[in-house]
Amino acid sequence: MIQNIALYNSNVTIIMVVVFILVCLVLVGFLVKSMSGGDTTNSDSHTDINEE
Repeated sequence: MIQNIALYNSNVTIIMVVVFILVCLVLVGFLVKSMSGGDTTNSDSHTDINEE
């Protein structure tokens, strides 16, 4: 009975771990992109305020 559970199937477990790693990498990529994009827009807005 226990062998029919998907988590105990090694192939399904490997696929689930790979999907989890890919999702984590995508989320970290978006986080880094948003942080780097936010820094450039914030510095540009600060320079515009200082020039006026």
